[in-house]
Amino acid sequence: GEIYLSGGGLARGYLGRPEATAERFIPNPYSREAGGRLYKTGDLARYLPDGRLQFLGRMDYQVKIRGYRIELGEVESVLRQHPSVAEALVLAREDTPNQKRLVAYLVFHDEPAGPTVSELRQYMSSKLPEYMLPAAFVILDAFPLTPNGKVNRQALPAPDNTRQKGALDYVAPRDTVELQLTQIWEEMLNVHPIGIHDNFFALGGHSLLAMRLVTRIQHVFQKNLPLVTLFQSATVEALATLIRQGVASVAYSSLVPLQPEGAEPSFFCVHPIGGYVFCYLELARTLGQQRPFYGLQAAGLDGRQAPLTTIPQMAAHYLQALQTAQPEGPYYLGGWSMGGIVAYEMAQQLQAAGHEVALLTLFDTHVPNRLKRFQPMNDTNVLLALMRDLAIMAGHDVSASMADLQQLNEEDPVEHILARAKMANILPEGMDAPQLRAHLDVYKANRHAFYHYKPRRYDGRVILFQATETQGNMRPLNGWGKLTRDNLTTYTLAGDHYSIMKAPLVQELAGRLHEHLTRK
Repeated sequence: GEIYLSGGGLARGYLGRPEATAERFIPNPYSREAGGRLYKTGDLARYLPDGRLQFLGRMDYQVKIRGYRIELGEVESVLRQHPSVAEALVLAREDTPNQKRLVAYLVFHDEPAGPTVSELRQYMSSKLPEYMLPAAFVILDAFPLTPNGKVNRQALPAPDNTRQKGALDYVAPRDTVELQLTQIWEEMLNVHPIGIHDNFFALGGHSLLAMRLVTRIQHVFQKNLPLVTLFQSATVEALATLIRQGVASVAYSSLVPLQPEGAEPSFFCVHPIGGYVFCYLELARTLGQQRPFYGLQAAGLDGRQAPLTTIPQMAAHYLQALQTAQPEGPYYLGGWSMGGIVAYEMAQQLQAAGHEVALLTLFDTHVPNRLKRFQPMNDTNVLLALMRDLAIMAGHDVSASMADLQQLNEEDPVEHILARAKMANILPEGMDAPQLRAHLDVYKANRHAFYHYKPRRYDGRVILFQATETQGNMRPLNGWGKLTRDNLTTYTLAGDHYSIMKAPLVQELAGRLHEHLTRK
């Protein structure tokens, strides 16, 4: 928390600055003396277990980007550890409206021999999660200073967004399709120029931008591009090839490769109630590249097929998709929230078929028969629940977003919520009503399946990660011990149902999970 000061030695205020005095010198609610005051230092600190107070930096330098709270000093500290870096400063800039990003300013000991941008990214990615990596690097001979010798942050130049030293060799577009795609990417990512071999996610793309990109491509090229193709074909060249082929040849698949590298057996995670698998991106990246990480997304999100309506149906369908990537065991399965229930049924079906399930992981998954009885919901309330989940996962202020969405036009709630959600930046601008209705159908089917599933006992190794803060009508996560014949290891994370899947808690989760994935 923030450090406050009080006592007889406290100053009376700032000379000639009454507004600053009123902001920083506030009434002391703990003082027994009339007129006692506290001084807000703006310094961030925490107590260590032995009682010492650890200084963490200035609160002024703590920022929030895409829902992640970042201490800029921590990023700077890692940069300064690089042997070639003499000075480092990191800012959160918003040079393009609604596109805040981290920019690193560096002074090298020996500029001509300094590392490339790719080398800096690789160095930092070994020490920091991806959401803390700067989107741009600016190399300077020296930092601009104020008259009193401090770094003049206002004078630091904006990144020019041109291709930076050390990036992949630039290959220009070769036809109209590639040209249009690079123009869309440059506009969304604010990087110029983009070559046909560049990777969308390596350039700073994230889940919300991915949804917008797919929707934009659909409108520009009049092609229904399944979202999964962006993970399978994340370069301009690969996407252009699919578009030329008509994209119709790309069948919708429930199997989404979130991190396809690695020689170890794959880890498969089933979607939560919303149907998407973007919630696992941070976990997949934090686990590293030792083993492939696949998400299993819901059938029906493309609007072309009906959603599956029972947990056993879903499990059988996802096992077919899973075995195209890994025909034989041992299998490592997991799922967050409702996804854990489907993974639980998948593990039982695999065992019944004679396959080995090495590990089943439940991320804050509740036993269905220990929840409150299923209550049918109308489309409006289901839509609001879906929007709430999407808003939280995208890092939006839910109270503000939901207050705007709930002023409903009951005659057509889908059209109304679609317009409101776009204004609140929850859904991509190009999404249309049929797409949202497909998402609504998936959410309703998943919710019904979740509440009506009756789990059987399971013989196998299970680990359960549970959040300390319970959500809504969710009761404590008891009941799994009996269902798993007490072959259960439980870890508790000090967060809520959503925050355990995001940094910083996801790092602790990934560390524990890695121990079990590598255990023989």
